[in-house]
Amino acid sequence: MEKETQRKTGAMTISKYLLLVGCLVTLSTLSFSCNLLTGPHNGGNGTDTTSNNFTFSTYTFGASNAGSSYLQDVAIINDTDIWAVGTVYLDSADGAPDPFPYNALHWDGKKWNLIKIMFPLCDQYGNHNGSGPFSAKGIFAFSSDNIWITCAVSMVHWDGDNFQQMCMPLGYGERDLGKMWGVNGQLYLVGTNGFIARYTNGSWTKLESGTTEDIQDVWGGTDPTTGKEIALATVSTVFYGGYSRLLRIRGNQADTVSTNGLSWSIRGVWFDSKGYYVVGAELYYKSTLQDTSWQILPQSSRTTGYPEAVRGNSWNDVVVVGDYGTFLHYNGSTWRDFTQELSLHNCNLLAVSMKGNLAVAVGTLGGEKAIAVIAERK
Repeated sequence: MEKETQRKTGAMTISKYLLLVGCLVTLSTLSFSCNLLTGPHNGGNGTDTTSNNFTFSTYTFGASNAGSSYLQDVAIINDTDIWAVGTVYLDSADGAPDPFPYNALHWDGKKWNLIKIMFPLCDQYGNHNGSGPFSAKGIFAFSSDNIWITCAVSMVHWDGDNFQQMCMPLGYGERDLGKMWGVNGQLYLVGTNGFIARYTNGSWTKLESGTTEDIQDVWGGTDPTTGKEIALATVSTVFYGGYSRLLRIRGNQADTVSTNGLSWSIRGVWFDSKGYYVVGAELYYKSTLQDTSWQILPQSSRTTGYPEAVRGNSWNDVVVVGDYGTFLHYNGSTWRDFTQELSLHNCNLLAVSMKGNLAVAVGTLGGEKAIAVIAERK
């Protein structure tokens, strides 16, 4: 009964969170031209400084009769070392649904390998009370032998040889762990109910966020005005109304920055020293955090599905993905929309990673199967 409840709960959670319909997609390799979206933003010099010449390979995972399969985050280390995390249910050797899901996939340059990571079940004091292949939520990779992966109540650290289980005595039951970002050995972790924690020098510190709303995403980099590292985190209830906040995290302190021009429904954030992007109800941009208001980019989300995530190499090399197979790329002058050519309109892409000439998006097909899309630039 407990196993069946776990499987049903996972399916109900992802169905409640996403706008999903049935979808049947088979493994395919696709190569497309792309459609130009009019009205590029004026944050750059107006020239095409990066290429839009992508080819796409699409992979699906999961047995529809076994449970709800989806991928929630992805990290690129190099073209032969890519990790995606989430929940993938398959049939067992005897053909019956396997009640214990796979929660990680690893791309070795030729194929995806499915993995069952055992996460610790932790109490409020940080003690282990068993373990299991729980649904993975977020991933951040410093290198091939320094990878962090979260589930709802705990996390693991991959050191190149083993997954080390970790519990944090930071309050059990008050949050689900989610996305991460790190630099120079320190790691920021965000989650539901305003949860933020910082890992540095081998220990965790809980930070005061000033909110009880869910923190959706986190990304960091160098603040050009101070030369110091900062992280930005988006706060909203996404689909259920309320308000939005944008948190700036510096060391162990978190404060708010202006959300003037942003909707109450915001989801993803990414930036470098020359441009800041937020996605959600629209696509938003600032050249600096000191700008008076966030600009809505002309190619709004009304032309595509709800944008879920944004990542890039630089302000002029950015990918946005989202619901109904949304896949957009900005090349320094124009945004190009690959959504129609990908033809994944009944599928939701929930996360994306970009490094060099690779972008990998992951998500779900109707809540039944997981999907990974590899975009390679030639």
